[in-house]
Amino acid sequence: MGRSLSYDNRYRACWPIPGGSRGSKEYLENLRAILYTISSNQFTIDELAQPVAAQFGAKVSWVRESLRICIIYTSLAKLEGGVVRLTEDAREYLRTGDETILAKCFCENIWGFKEILHLLKERPIETSELFTKLKQLGANWEYDHQVRHRIEWLKSFGLVESMHRKYCLTQKGLLFVNTLEPFDIAVDLHRDSIKAIDSIVGDEDKFLKQIKKSSKPNSGYLGGISKRTESFMKDKVFKQQNHALLSEYIVVENMETEFNTHLNKVIGEKFEEVVQFGKNFNSSFLESYLVKNFGEKLFFDPLLTLIQQYAIADVDIINEGGYKVDKTGFNLALFGDPGTGKTFATKDFILGDENKDVPAHGLPGRNRYCGGMTPARFIQIGKAYEGRKFVFIVPELREWFTHSPGMVEPLKLAMEHGVLTKETFKEVIEPYRFTSFFSVNYNAMIKSSGDYKVSMRDPNFNAIEDRMLCRLHVLTKERYMAIAETQTKKWRGEIKYELADKIRDHLTLIHAVETGNPKVKGILERKPILLTTKFIDMISEARQRILDEVDYEDVLKFSPRLETRVLQVAAALSLVNYFRYQYSDVIPLNDHAMNTALRFYFEEIFIRLRGIR
Repeated sequence: MGRSLSYDNRYRACWPIPGGSRGSKEYLENLRAILYTISSNQFTIDELAQPVAAQFGAKVSWVRESLRICIIYTSLAKLEGGVVRLTEDAREYLRTGDETILAKCFCENIWGFKEILHLLKERPIETSELFTKLKQLGANWEYDHQVRHRIEWLKSFGLVESMHRKYCLTQKGLLFVNTLEPFDIAVDLHRDSIKAIDSIVGDEDKFLKQIKKSSKPNSGYLGGISKRTESFMKDKVFKQQNHALLSEYIVVENMETEFNTHLNKVIGEKFEEVVQFGKNFNSSFLESYLVKNFGEKLFFDPLLTLIQQYAIADVDIINEGGYKVDKTGFNLALFGDPGTGKTFATKDFILGDENKDVPAHGLPGRNRYCGGMTPARFIQIGKAYEGRKFVFIVPELREWFTHSPGMVEPLKLAMEHGVLTKETFKEVIEPYRFTSFFSVNYNAMIKSSGDYKVSMRDPNFNAIEDRMLCRLHVLTKERYMAIAETQTKKWRGEIKYELADKIRDHLTLIHAVETGNPKVKGILERKPILLTTKFIDMISEARQRILDEVDYEDVLKFSPRLETRVLQVAAALSLVNYFRYQYSDVIPLNDHAMNTALRFYFEEIFIRLRGIR
């Protein structure tokens, strides 16, 4: 397991991972992201430190030393001709997600990890006592920072947890420590024989403290960069927006890691179970699950946000002649009165909310939450998502138009998967094609007559609505009662999300298949959605019924794009049936999907006719 040093030669320094100051959870997430960055690039340690430092607003000099200690000294990576390359241990960890691989590397290469685990095997211990015992064993530390860093790492590996201000082994930790070489906890009286180890890294505590004091988030970045690098950053490659873009690449790698880890678990541990669930699961079953929890009045919102998660695979829709007519991916907007459940459907239900005891139903690692993000920032970071399929969840779209006039055109281009660019006196953003989707909320002013007016100042905002699947929320007495009843059900413990994990696994596997993920290549085949003549006839009949009710002189407030959205709803709902057509080359639109899509069609036209511009 990696390059194992003897007891007397293990490195004495241990530092936190960049960005890990917020807690042990970030240690593992950020480590994974950095390892993925190493695997897909040929960076020197200095080149690797620059985007990582930009991401976390830290000094490059501090980040460089942190990477050296946390990744190279632990034998997760090595330097070959000055280039940082992953070791087999790191590659195995990325393949399997097994944290014990990391734990063994740290125990074998950094002094104090194995010792802490053996000490905690005896009984729970406070930080101060651990510090004292490690000093008795030979540590030459002035402060307890080194103990705390090791504890955070061990917590991130799932081996240690805190309880009543003391630290103790988890069940996983207890099993792991029994695999380690036995260790004599008796105090080593020969401290002088191991003092030389500290010269490897110097007085790391003082250096760490000094750098952290001089570093503030998002400031002083150039202070730790050489003049040569600073000059290079003035070149076209490092325009002003690249700080944001480099940081976002790390965010993307983090999310890719989350998705791949979940997919590996589905394929390796649950594959047959997920396939069997898929054979019994369909869009009607999904609707029943949502109606049971949220009622007839409220279920449609989470249904739309969830089928959008299926839809972003952007599966081809073909006609009976075999020609492609469209794709499944669509943008979604829930708008209307505050307090009508918009945020729950778009954010909490998809991402999950531990505080509300709501499990995630959406794709792991495929949703970019944009709360607090400015439109300028979005345009800067969008290139990191080029060629990828994500959902950008924007909790209050109105803020984008308040802060940045003129957002209609770039947002139109983004929603159409067009090419975005920006040129101003201060920055130049090179052209890129945005290939992801939006799920947005915004408020509207509802009149007593039921008419509405959106709160956007831009008179061209209707062009944005025309490119989204929109659903209006009016806080009527009926909707108020439905929300109140759902809340009461929750208080009574009657809302059960028993299918959340199964749906998420099902969704993950279908997304992987339909986006051509190499992990499922040769196991399951991509299938297009078949547009049937029956659906064409149904939509034609519905269109005629609506137009018959509209006066000849009336100006229509909806466009033919609406019928495309209806087709995409039906196609996304039909995609849920993937495993029911395991031996077919296509997935046909089914009756339930078509009827649900037509319901949306009539509701949407009714809403658009009442909109005030």
